[in-house]
Amino acid sequence: MEGKKMFKSLRIWEFLGAILLRKAYAIALIGIIMPHSVLAQTRTEYYGAVSEDNIINDDSENQNASVYFNRGVEKYNQRDFPGALSDFTKAIELRPDFIEAYYNRGILRINLGDYQGGIADFSNVINLDPSRIEAYYNRGNIRSIIGDYQAAIADFNKVIQLQPNLFYVYSNRGVARSSLGDERGAIVDFTKAIELEPNAVDAYNNRGVIRRKLGDYRGAIADYSQVIELKPNDTKTYFNRGIARAELGNKELAIEDYNQAIQLKPDYAEAYLNRGNIWQSLRNYQQAIADFSQAIKLNNKLADAYNNRGNARRLLGDNQGAIVDYNQALQIKPNLPDAYNNRGNAYSALGNYWEAISNYNQALELNPDLFLTYNNRGATYLELGNFEAALADFSRAIELQPNFANVYENRGLVYKQLGNLLKALEDLQKAAELFEKENKNYESKRVREMIDKIEGDTDIKSI
Repeated sequence: MEGKKMFKSLRIWEFLGAILLRKAYAIALIGIIMPHSVLAQTRTEYYGAVSEDNIINDDSENQNASVYFNRGVEKYNQRDFPGALSDFTKAIELRPDFIEAYYNRGILRINLGDYQGGIADFSNVINLDPSRIEAYYNRGNIRSIIGDYQAAIADFNKVIQLQPNLFYVYSNRGVARSSLGDERGAIVDFTKAIELEPNAVDAYNNRGVIRRKLGDYRGAIADYSQVIELKPNDTKTYFNRGIARAELGNKELAIEDYNQAIQLKPDYAEAYLNRGNIWQSLRNYQQAIADFSQAIKLNNKLADAYNNRGNARRLLGDNQGAIVDYNQALQIKPNLPDAYNNRGNAYSALGNYWEAISNYNQALELNPDLFLTYNNRGATYLELGNFEAALADFSRAIELQPNFANVYENRGLVYKQLGNLLKALEDLQKAAELFEKENKNYESKRVREMIDKIEGDTDIKSI
C-alpha cells in the first residue's frame, strides 16, 4: 500500500507551448524612419533643369550627365526602376564625381534589393563628401538589413558625431545593438530617441520589447501603454502588452488586452492562442479550448494551438482527444519537443507506459535539457517498477533545474522505496523547503507529513 501512495504523489508536468510574440513587429531591422530615401534633385546652382532644346544645342559632358540624372528621377517617380538605374549609371559614367547620381542610385538599389550595390554607392558618396550624413545613415540601415551590425553601428556613430540630435539614428542604432546582444546599450539608445522625440512610437515599442526580454515587465507595460496612447488602434501593441501583463501575473488585464486586439483584428489567431493560454492557467479549460479552436480555425497550421488544446483536453480527462491534437501538432511541426512530452503524458495517463517512454525519448532527443521530461519519464519508469531508471531521470532533472521542488519529492520517494532512508529524508527536506519558498503550503504540509512518518519509523533511529 505504501508503494501505491508513492505513485499517487508523483507529479507529471506539461509544457503549455511558448507564448507567441511577433518578433518581426517588435524590432524593425530597417529602422524607424528613412528620411533620406527620397531621391535627390539636381542642384540648380550646378545642374539646372534641362529642356529638350538644351539637349540638342548643348552636348557638354556635365550637361548630358544632368540630363540623364533628371530623366532617371522622372523614371524613378514613374516606377520605371530599370530605366532609372540605367540613366543614373549613365550619368555617373559621364561624370564620375556626380554625388547625387551615386546617392540616387543607392536609394534605387535598396528598392531593387541590391544591398551590396547600395552600400557601394553610398560609400562613393561618402568618399566624395565625408560630411553627407544621409549616406552614412542609409548605408547603416542597409548593413543592419544584411546583418552586418558592427558596421551599421559604426555608420550610425558617424551620423551622431556629425549631427547628434536625430532621434531616429539613435533608435536604429538601438536595433543594431540589440541584434548583437547589447540589450542595455539598446535601451540607452531608445531612451535617447524618446528624449529627442517624445512621440517616437517605435522607440517606445522597441524599448518595451527589450525590457520584457530582460524581465522588466512593468517597464515594458509602461512603454507599450505609451505606444497605445499615441496609436490607440495598434493591435500588435495590445498583443505585446498582454504578454507582458500575463508574465507579470496580471492575467485579467492581459485578457483585456487580447480582447482589444481581437476586437480590432477579429482574425488575430495568435491573440486567441495567448488568451487561451491564460484561460487554461486560470483552470477555465472549456474557455481555453474554445479559444484554441478559434485560433486553429483562423490558422490551421498553428502547431502550438493544437498542442495547447491537447493540454486542456487532457486536463479535462479526455486523453484520447488530447492525443489527436498532439498528433496534429507534430504533423505540422515534427520537431516540437513539447508535443512529444505532452503526448507521453497522455499515454501514461492511459496506462500505455512504453508508448509514453517512447514519446519522452523523442522529446529529449530533440531537446536534451527538458528537465520536466526527465521528471515525467522518471515517473513512468517508476510505474513500471524500474527504480534505477527512475532515479537516474530524477537526478538528471535536478541537475538541469536544482530548484524544482516536485522532483526532489519524487526522488525522495524512490530512495524510500529502495530503502535509502537518509537520502530520502534529505530530498524530502529539500522539497519542503522549496515548496515553502514558493508559498505552496499544501505541498509543503504533505511532504512534512512524509518526513515525520519516516523519522517516526523505529528503524531510522538506529542509522
